[in-house]
Amino acid sequence: MQRALVMLFLLVGVSGAMAQPDTTEVRFYRKIGLTLNAGTIFAHTADVENTAGSVPFGFEVEYGRRNISADAWKLCHCYPSSGFVLGYTNYDNVVLGAGVHAAYFLEHRFWAFSQVSPVLRAAAGLSYSTNPWHPTRNPDNQSYSLPVNAFLQLQFGLNARISEHSMLTARLGYNHISNGGIKEPNKGINWPNIAVGYAFTPVYHEPMVRPRIQPEPDESKWMRTISIFGAYTTREFEEENRESFWTYGMMLSTARKLGHLHTLSGGVEWHYSQLLQRRISLEQSSASAHRAGLLVGHDFVFGKFVFSQQIGVYVLDQFRYNDPLYHRWSIAYVHPKGALWGVSLKAHRQIAEFVDFRIGWVW
Repeated sequence: MQRALVMLFLLVGVSGAMAQPDTTEVRFYRKIGLTLNAGTIFAHTADVENTAGSVPFGFEVEYGRRNISADAWKLCHCYPSSGFVLGYTNYDNVVLGAGVHAAYFLEHRFWAFSQVSPVLRAAAGLSYSTNPWHPTRNPDNQSYSLPVNAFLQLQFGLNARISEHSMLTARLGYNHISNGGIKEPNKGINWPNIAVGYAFTPVYHEPMVRPRIQPEPDESKWMRTISIFGAYTTREFEEENRESFWTYGMMLSTARKLGHLHTLSGGVEWHYSQLLQRRISLEQSSASAHRAGLLVGHDFVFGKFVFSQQIGVYVLDQFRYNDPLYHRWSIAYVHPKGALWGVSLKAHRQIAEFVDFRIGWVW
């Protein structure tokens, strides 16, 4: 299934959102690392039972940096790490082949000053896989039909610094690739895994212990957002006749701040789907292709970047092609003056419906 992060995780670092530095301050230190991983493919539907029992394995190399500046502390009371990973995975299945992925990651350490600390990491990027579905060459691959797909990763684990230059890591993760509903078949590849690795820090700087910063008395605890979005997808309803479809809509939401890192959100959205209208026409139904839903969720706020996870339920859905419940994973950049732009993945259970691009305003 599609996971979050997003997406989308999706994800960009707090370190890129900081103000110009004080030249006397050490703002970050760099690290390079290697991680080995192995897991098991989650065969989430009958269509992908031919992948059950596969044991994907591979490695990732990473280059990143940890932001230890006063600006980072002010934004999130944390010293996050961000950077890039390049990885290889053998899916251990002749139908699926192998894949190479490149992604951007953001890592949050819960104990900012401890030598051993729990970490939460999200990554989002692209994956190239070697054996996509083809009607004659590979008809058994129902997991992906394009060679290039979105790659999403969510991991939780421990980092242990054993010296100024060396750190060990162990993480449990969930990986996903799919094309976001652009082309079928698109059941996705989902594999939980275990990763262990080593990171080398050429020049280490001890993070400074800083006091927690209380919000200003007049600072609003609420954020309100209005956004418009659009998505593109294709389908084949007739053999060798690929059709293109657009979805467009609007979302209104409000979020209550729970601190520097978290908000709880709720909202309402409407969208019109040309793909749904095509299905309605094939069924010769008089139902509407307009949908509306109510959503609740949680947001991680990393400075100017917001990573959202939401559950929605339809209040208007006449055709009822999908389940009444759905979920969204979104990443957005919020400019200090209020402008917003980002991407969001909408899915029903383990199946992506579309990935949309959105612009909006926050106040």
